[in-house]
Amino acid sequence: TPVAKGKLPAGSAGVGDESVLKNNVWVWKKTEFTNGNVTVTPKMADKFTITFGDDDRISGTTDCNGFFGSYTRGSDGIINFGALGSTMMYCDGSQESAFMNDVSEAARYTFDESGNLIFILKKNAGKVFFVKK
Repeated sequence: TPVAKGKLPAGSAGVGDESVLKNNVWVWKKTEFTNGNVTVTPKMADKFTITFGDDDRISGTTDCNGFFGSYTRGSDGIINFGALGSTMMYCDGSQESAFMNDVSEAARYTFDESGNLIFILKKNAGKVFFVKK
């Protein structure tokens, strides 16, 4: 069993079973930014995915390329992504850079009451919502 890298304050509860995070393909549904109440949704539904591997690696797809990288997580919901690499196709009008920026800016993760994944962005700048595929 891997050791959690975060530490919970006394009396706190974790964000849920790590296997929920890892055993699903997560599909981006929207990003809600707190500044200006802006919501961004994918123009190409179901193209943007992220999958967490057992080896602290992630992989995923965008509307243009595939991507990969590493991550660390704590039992308290802290999440950090390492440098993310990707294939190098150019796609006119792609939302790839916005999506990849949102992922790399994630500071915490949680699950809503329906079991969907939510990234909370650094400095409480917003939330990125994913549903199970």
